[in-house]
Formats: sequence, C-alpha cells, structure tokens
Amino acid sequence: MVVQGNKTGFLYILDRETGAPVFGVEERPVPPSDVAGEVASATQPIPVAPPPIARQRLSADDTWGITAEERDTCRVALTNLRNEGIFTPPSTRGSLIVPGNVGGMNWSGYAFDPSRGVLVVNTNDLPAIARLIPREKFAEEARAEVDRLLQLAAWSLLRARSMRVCAPSTLRTAENSGRVSCQLMETRRR
Repeated sequence: MVVQGNKTGFLYILDRETGAPVFGVEERPVPPSDVAGEVASATQPIPVAPPPIARQRLSADDTWGITAEERDTCRVALTNLRNEGIFTPPSTRGSLIVPGNVGGMNWSGYAFDPSRGVLVVNTNDLPAIARLIPREKFAEEARAEVDRLLQLAAWSLLRARSMRVCAPSTLRTAENSGRVSCQLMETRRR
C-alpha cells in the first residue's frame, strides 16, 4: 500500500502495484462559486476511508474566546462569511476556508510504524478567510489594508515599549482544546 495525504486532511490509500484506491474514492458535490463568471468544479474526489485527519467544517459552536464577548464577536464574524465546509470557494463577501492554507496535514509528512500499524501525522487546525476583491475596488481596498496593517504595527510597537505582551496568543487548556480561538481577530479590531 501507498498512503498519500494532502492539505485537505484526506488520506488516499492506494494499491502499490496498480495505484487503485484500496477503500475507494467518490466524486462528491461541493459548493459552487457565487462569483459572476467564475466556474468551480462541481465535485471533488473524496476517499471513502479512512476518515479525514483534519477538521472539514467549522461552525459558530466551535468558536472559543477568553471572554464571552470575544466568543460572541467570533461567532458573528463566522456568520458573516460564506461557510459551507471544505471546498467552499472564495467569495467577494469572504469565505471561511477549512482547513485553511496553513491547516490540514503539515508539510513535514508522516511516519508509519509497521509493528503497531500506526500512521503518525502532524496536522494544523487553522482555518483561513479568503475574500475576492473586484478589480475596480482593488486599489481602494489595498490602501485601506496597508493603513490597517500600519496601525496594527504601531499598536504592537507601543505595547512592546510599555513592557506588556505585544503578541496575541491562543490559550489552550483541556476544557477548550477542541475550540478555535478568536483572540487574534479581536486584538486586531482594538
């Protein structure tokens, strides 16, 4: 057998001799693009087994924040995004991409222990937001984003000079280990 994984979190188990899927692969429907003139594939190949090793969907119930206010802000942000699970295409309103470009199986690959029949895989549980900007609005939005980043950099420098924590971080405990933190998103809005 050959095991091939990718950033979607799927593992494709193939026959070493023929390359045929051992457990089968199905073409399953995925969300269409909602951008005028853009056509996304109607289906994607998804292995029947084993189950994905990375999250394929993120809901408002999966959000986490240090305070109820942070959690609620993150929930509102998620409801404003296009969010139809894996293979949600980018959109002009913004789409939640799960797993994100840094999520899913890590580039470091995986290792197999044949004596125990265990495949060890390093994964990242990090969604992303993708938003398409219409060509006629690009220059205006690019300037606004540069201004926002400069304000964030100035804020971070100010915090560093005052000897406070200057980098937002995610706190993980046994109680919230399955949740996604919205702390970084919250910090950028202040």
